[in-house]
Order: sequence, then C-alpha cells, then structure tokens
Amino acid sequence: MKLEIIKKDKMRRDIKIEVDKNTLSSIREKVLVKINKEVTIPGFRKGKAPLELVEKKYPDLMREEILKEAIPFYYNQAVKQENLEVVTLPTVKDVLYKDGKLSFVAEVEIRPQVKVEESLYKNIKIEYNPIKVEEEEWERFVRETKEKISGSLAKDKEKITDDFLAKWLGYQDKVELREAFHSEIYLNKALQRRREIEKQIIDTLLSKVKFDIPKSLVEEQKKDLITSQLIELRRRGISEEEVKKHYQEISKRAQVLAEEQIKLYYILEEIAKREGLKYNKDNLYEVVMGFILSSQA
Repeated sequence: MKLEIIKKDKMRRDIKIEVDKNTLSSIREKVLVKINKEVTIPGFRKGKAPLELVEKKYPDLMREEILKEAIPFYYNQAVKQENLEVVTLPTVKDVLYKDGKLSFVAEVEIRPQVKVEESLYKNIKIEYNPIKVEEEEWERFVRETKEKISGSLAKDKEKITDDFLAKWLGYQDKVELREAFHSEIYLNKALQRRREIEKQIIDTLLSKVKFDIPKSLVEEQKKDLITSQLIELRRRGISEEEVKKHYQEISKRAQVLAEEQIKLYYILEEIAKREGLKYNKDNLYEVVMGFILSSQA
C-alpha cells in the first residue's frame, strides 16, 4: 500500500491511498468466492463455478463489492499506520479501480492539539458570593401564600395565622415551616452560585486556551442545537411564521454555542487525561469541574 498524507489546513487531511494488484488480490479473491455463493451461473451449482467465469459475468458487482471491502480496510490501516486521531467519518473521493489496482482519497478532520497549563486551571480566581436567606424573602412567602389560601377559604388573610399556614402546607407548626423554607431557599441559592462559579471557570478556560476546532463537529453540534431550539419553540406554541422570522438569529446563537461546547469538551478532556481522571463522555464535565473546584488554593 502506498500512502501519502496531504495537509489541507490545520484540521483537514487528505489521505491518498494506492493499492497494487498483488496486495489487493486477497480481497479480490474473497469477493469472488462470496459472489460465487450468491449467484447462479448456468451449468454450475452455487459456489462451484470457476472464479474467472464469475468475474467475467459479474464485473460491475465484483467492482462494487471490492470497493465496499477494500476502501474501509485500507483506510483503517492508513489511520493506524500514521497514528491519526480522526474525529469524523471520512469523505471518500477520487476512487479509481482499474486493472486490479485501487486508488482513492479519504478526506478527514483530525483531533486538535490542546495544551492546558496546570497553572491555569488550578489558579482560577473564583468569587464566592455569600449565601444568605433574607427575612424579607420569608415574609413575602408568608404574605403571598396567605393570599392564595384566603381566596380558597373566602377568609381575610389577616385572620390566617402562621401555624394555620404551616398545617395547611403539611408542617407541624410555623417553626418547622420556617426551617424548611430557609433550607429550600438556601439550597436554591447554593445551586445558583454553583452555576455562576462554573461559568467563571468556563469563561476563563475558553478565553485562555487557544486552538482550532474541527468544523464538521461544530456543524453537527450546531444542527443538534437548532433542532432542539425549534422543537422547544414549537412546544411553546410559537407559530412557524414566527420561527422562520427568527431562524437566522437562532442559527447565529447556535453557531457560537456549538463552537464553545466543542472547544470546552476538548479542554476538559485534556485536563482529565493530564490528571489521570477516570471519566466517560457523559460525566466528563462533572468530573473535571469537581476536580478544578477542589484544586483551588
């Protein structure tokens, strides 16, 4: 097999492959035996006709089957031989099968080279805003809930006591209700702060780590994001006319988000590999984000 890697840009490569007749002979014979078992040639039982006769009678089928077998086989050999980290399915072009010889070109995109300095992700300046449940929040909750109950009871809300309110909501008394309210609000605020902290980390990583990303992956991600957005808009009852009116805007936002998501994935993957973290595609974000948070001074 003759092999040449042509660099088209930072991410794209053309893998030019040529296979001579002798090298291709094993696949050719395998294909002929397979066809012989599947077709009927007058005067011979299935699988018993001379292979030369099969080749002569079914040249188009033979060519099709040889290409089907040979192209992925030699493509995979080339990728392994050159240690290429391919991120997309190949686009096969310039296929030529003549006189028992085969040549073709497989256009691919490769994994970007990502460098993330340890000093970057272990020294992110994170702002931890204090979490506090304000008395005003509790009072507003009590006031608004009493208003709802008074409407159901046709009773003045001023006559609804805090203990009555607690029992209405399934608590033993107002003390237990107050504790439950504070716990829930505190937890909600803690989750919101966690999202804000994660955004600080993501913004830092995306702004500091520079590299090119495969365009085909961005396009796939963009399509998925647009599809999800359109489904959500239709679920909310937005008309098709209104959707079409804002499609360009949706597409632009999806483009930016897709680029950020693909880039972030590679950054997190590089950190995970560098630190020897165990992860899979589904929990990569959770694992690396937890590691980064726990690594801050």
